Amino acid sequence: MALTEELIDRLAIRDLLENWTVWHDAADWERLSTVWHEGGRMITTWFQGTGDEFVRVSRERFNGGVRILHFLGGSSIDIAGDRAIAQTRMRISQRAKVESVVCDVVCTGRFYDFLERAERWGFVLRQPIYEKDRIDPVDPTATLKLDWTRLMSFPEGYRHLAYLQLGMGYSVKADMPGLTGPEVDALYIKGAHLAEGRINRSDRRRDAAPRGLAVSAAASFPGCSCNRIVDQPLPSRVIFGSEMLWVGDGEPIREEAVALAMGDLDMLPLDASQLAPGSIVADVITHETKLLICVVR
Repeated sequence: MALTEELIDRLAIRDLLENWTVWHDAADWERLSTVWHEGGRMITTWFQGTGDEFVRVSRERFNGGVRILHFLGGSSIDIAGDRAIAQTRMRISQRAKVESVVCDVVCTGRFYDFLERAERWGFVLRQPIYEKDRIDPVDPTATLKLDWTRLMSFPEGYRHLAYLQLGMGYSVKADMPGLTGPEVDALYIKGAHLAEGRINRSDRRRDAAPRGLAVSAAASFPGCSCNRIVDQPLPSRVIFGSEMLWVGDGEPIREEAVALAMGDLDMLPLDASQLAPGSIVADVITHETKLLICVVR
């Protein structure tokens, strides 16, 4: 069978997915650092940040005795030009003491990956979906007693993993996507837009973009009124979801809103009152730009 361009892309993407797993679990940090594009992000229960930061923190914790292992299953890959979404079955395994008993936690789910090709395929965002988990004492004769209230404070898909990680002193994110629910629905919206080519990635660096956005700029966007200023380093994507505004991969702003951005970006000629749920508002690749958040009337 002839190797078509699409098949070559699929093989390259699957190779990337497998390399991440083997290099991470084998502590091959130098090669693991090559799988993200610049500014690419990793979101897990215990970490949210750039790929470079993830490698650094993972190395530190590995050297401190932490062991988090992965096993991959099948993949479904949707390619749209130089963009792709890959969903891959996976299991996460972590061993540690829980309430003084050495335990294994196994979590089953999917990696939901945003990928782009810029000379090579690389991660823009790696986001696990946590579907279910369980905890087992390594010694089958040991008795494990958990704090039920603490256990049930986390979503079903990773509550035992969260319990273990809290006991290790981790700060655990409490709203990761599961098999169903608004978090995974929002993730699917983001994936659909990337697959449709409605999320754009610029090769231009925006580090030198002017800081701030004049409030008067909102006047040229019918249906908007000033709501608040976000003044912090921002990730790269702004997506208007069905019930919330996702600023990159951070926390959603839980109100119907639209973000406008300046810098060396062109202001979008849109009427905010006409935005449909799921509309892409802007593609912001910068580290210093302020966003003006405007409520849609």
